[in-house]
Amino acid sequence: MNLSRFQKGKLAGFLALSVFLLGAAGGALVWAFLKILGMGMGFFWETLPQHLGAGSWYIPFLCLTGGLAMGLFQQKFGILPDTMAEVIAKVKRDGTYDYHRLPAIFTAVLLPLFAGGSLGPEAGLTGIITSLCFAVRDRIRQIVFQVRALVQLGSQPGLAVFFAPSPAGPPAGTPPPIFPDPKQQHRVKVLIYMAGVLGGVLALLLLHSAARPGHGLPQLMWRRWAGLAEWKWMPLFAAGGILLGKLYQLFAKGANALAHPLARNRILSCLTAGAFVSLLGLWNLDNLFSGGGRLLPLTAAWQQLPVTLLFLTAVTKLLTTALCLAFGWKGGSIFPIVYSAVSLGYGLAAVTGAGALFAATATTAAACGYLSRRPLLSAAIMLLCFPIRTLVPMLTAAAAGAWVGRRQCRVKRAE
Repeated sequence: MNLSRFQKGKLAGFLALSVFLLGAAGGALVWAFLKILGMGMGFFWETLPQHLGAGSWYIPFLCLTGGLAMGLFQQKFGILPDTMAEVIAKVKRDGTYDYHRLPAIFTAVLLPLFAGGSLGPEAGLTGIITSLCFAVRDRIRQIVFQVRALVQLGSQPGLAVFFAPSPAGPPAGTPPPIFPDPKQQHRVKVLIYMAGVLGGVLALLLLHSAARPGHGLPQLMWRRWAGLAEWKWMPLFAAGGILLGKLYQLFAKGANALAHPLARNRILSCLTAGAFVSLLGLWNLDNLFSGGGRLLPLTAAWQQLPVTLLFLTAVTKLLTTALCLAFGWKGGSIFPIVYSAVSLGYGLAAVTGAGALFAATATTAAACGYLSRRPLLSAAIMLLCFPIRTLVPMLTAAAAGAWVGRRQCRVKRAE
C-alpha cells in the first residue's frame, strides 16, 4: 500500500475515532448498569415496601425470593459472576474472556444485590468491564481488517465500516499492513488504545454527572491531623484489623464447609443463603447490602451506638458476606470488609479515646493489607473513600497487615 503521509494520518485518525466511539459505548453500558443497580435498589428496598406497607416480614420475603431466583438462574446459566481472581485466571489461561455471556453476567450481578446480599458490586463490574474490553478489542481487529481491505482496493473507509457487520473471518490473502514501519505502527496502536480509554471514561463521567451531579462514593472527612495521642494506639488498631481479616478467613472456611453438601443443588443452596441473610438482616439492617452507602451514616451516628453493637456489627457483617459467597450469592467482598473494619475502628476509638477516623483508617488498612498481602493495592482501594491525608497511617497499617499475612503464608507452606 503506497499511501502518502497525509493519507496514513487520515487513516490513523479514522481508526482512533472508531475506537473512541466503541469505548464510549462501553462506558455508557457500565453507566447503564450502575444506573439500573441504583434504581433497582431504590425500588426493592424503598418504593415497594412503602407501597406495600411492609413490616418485618418483607426482609425474609425478599431475601428468599431473591435466593429462589438466583437458584433457578444458576441452574440454567451456571454460577456467575466470576470473582476478580477468577476473571484474571481465565484471561491468563485463555488470552481472552467470553463476552457473549454479558447479559447473563449483568443479571447475575444484580440479583444478589437486589436481594440485600452483603456483597459489593466490584466483582461483577470486573467481569463486565473485562467482557467489554475484549468485545472492543475484537471489534477493533475487525475494523482494522476491513480498513486494510478497502485501502488495498483503493477506497477510503468511511464510518459505514464502524457499523458494518462483522466479517466471518479473514479470507485468504490477508491485506498487507497499513503502517509497515514498526515504530509508526506502535504509535498508532498507542493512539487507538488511548482513544478507546478516553471514550469510555468520558462517556461514564458525562452520563454520571448529568444524571446525578455531585454523587459519588462516600468520602470520610479527616478533620484534624493525627498526633501522638492517636499514633500510640496504632499497634492496637493494626492488631484489630489483622484479627478481623483472620476472622473473615475462618468464617469463609467454615461457610464453605457448611455449603459443600448443597453445591449440586443450586436452588436449595441459594435459598439457604437467603435464609441466613434474612435472619442476620432482621437482627441488624447493617448486615445487608455492600456497606458503602452506610459509611457516612455510621460516621455520623457511631458515638450514639453502644460499643458492643459496633463490635458485633463488625463480626456479623463479615459472617453475612462469607455465607453469601459460600452458598452461591456471588459478588465482591471489598466494601463489606471496609464497612466491618470501619465499625470496629469506631468501637476501638470509643474504648481508647483516640481520633475516630484515625482508628477507622488504621483498622481498615490493616484488615485489607492482611487479606490482600499488598499494601499499595489496599491503600489505592481505600483512597476511594478515605482522604489523601490519611495516606501515612493507611500505608503503615496496611504494610503491617500485609507483613503478618505473608509471614503466615510462609509458615503454612513450610508445614
